Amino acid sequence: MASTLSLAQTASRKHGFPRIAVSLLGTGQVGGALLRQLAEQDGFAVPRLVGVANSRRALAAPEGIAPADALSRLWDEGGKPGLEAPLAAITNTTADVRVIVDATAAQEVAAHHRRWLARGLHVVSANKLALGGALADWDALQAAAQSAGTHYGDAATVGAGLPALSTLRRLQHAGDTLIALIGVFSGSLSFLFNAFDGRRPFSSLLAEARALGYTEPDPRADLSGRDVARKLLIVARVAGRPLEEGDIEVEDLVPDVLEIGRQAGAPDNRKDDGLPAWNPPVTPSGRPVASGSTGIFISTGLRDRRA
Repeated sequence: MASTLSLAQTASRKHGFPRIAVSLLGTGQVGGALLRQLAEQDGFAVPRLVGVANSRRALAAPEGIAPADALSRLWDEGGKPGLEAPLAAITNTTADVRVIVDATAAQEVAAHHRRWLARGLHVVSANKLALGGALADWDALQAAAQSAGTHYGDAATVGAGLPALSTLRRLQHAGDTLIALIGVFSGSLSFLFNAFDGRRPFSSLLAEARALGYTEPDPRADLSGRDVARKLLIVARVAGRPLEEGDIEVEDLVPDVLEIGRQAGAPDNRKDDGLPAWNPPVTPSGRPVASGSTGIFISTGLRDRRA
């Protein structure tokens, strides 16, 4: 993720080991992309990878793990899954800057962010659960980072790493007020509903979206609207609007038959149960799909009711 590489570039030395050490949690779409980016940074200011973990294995190597070999070493040498090994590896390193990257969609990982920040560890996260939940948790996370002088990299939680949140923060600091923000907040829903015209099974489109890496590890997080709701909460809070979860209205697209067993996914977990069987014959609004339809435009946004 860009936040990790930018930390490396600003804190680099000309000689010796890189000043940044990284432990990566999650090796799915996001974590795998970060490993490829690190492998391509063959040269100056490359962070030292000291830990890698997913839902099946955990590997700690204080001496460093070559990013290109991380996955093969994880499967060959990794021990039982858990946060203990990668956390110990990053805590005990002599690096000047220690970073934990959360590339999971797991609540049990997000619950540790505040404690890691308080212990002097920087956190870079694609996991929206720590920021897009209860407002009290948001406030506690901000307070922990401020008190310990640590940084929380959140660019990957909204906009897939684009400078959406940093732009909002700059506007806030400049004294501007957000009146309205409208856009497509879900790449997966945008793909699905622009392609869904009733001629191709919805389950087939969903499978393609998953293969392309557009969906969450559990696609029901996208279809239920929960993922978009979390993004809206994060955007609103960054823009100075302390919204609670109940302030976001969500219309769930997941039918009751697929609700069984739905929960926050673990790192790299894929939820397949029942999803291929759901092929709705109508649009999400309940209207029949017209023959030859060019798709459905879905727009989501925030608006200040006081404006």
